[in-house]
Amino acid sequence: MDVGSTKDTRQYPRGMRDVFSSTLKSDGMVGMYQGYGIAIFGVILYRALHLGGYDALKSEWLHHSQQTSDLTMGQRFATAQAVSLGAAVVCYPIDSIKRRLMMQSGLPADQRQYRNSSDCLRKILRQEGIRGFYLGMGPNLIRTIGAALVLVGYDTFKALI
Repeated sequence: MDVGSTKDTRQYPRGMRDVFSSTLKSDGMVGMYQGYGIAIFGVILYRALHLGGYDALKSEWLHHSQQTSDLTMGQRFATAQAVSLGAAVVCYPIDSIKRRLMMQSGLPADQRQYRNSSDCLRKILRQEGIRGFYLGMGPNLIRTIGAALVLVGYDTFKALI
């Protein structure tokens, strides 16, 4: 191939069926679950921080402000947004590890960069530093607005029941 050539030799999947079948052919069922363990850990931690943090912070706000009634809608949203941002920042490194493990599914074992979650964590830390865990976090922070609205919506509807 000459230097000026721009021929793309990559193969693109034709759909989800193609992705599933090629992953099954290369890795078997294990390939379908690359990063699953760290994903479960991340979901549990995120939900604990998100849901538990909201209730705890809301209670603290009521206690310290000595309000006799419940928080206003604005106070609820501010509380939910603070908790959503905190949970997103704490859990994003876990999400980064999960994503990197999932992206190497289908590669031959000798071409994989990471053996498991702890190997991935060590290599990111050594090669990229803490910053490596937070690459691409911007869109995730914007997503926290929706997560905060879900908390406030649940809290509002829960009071109606």
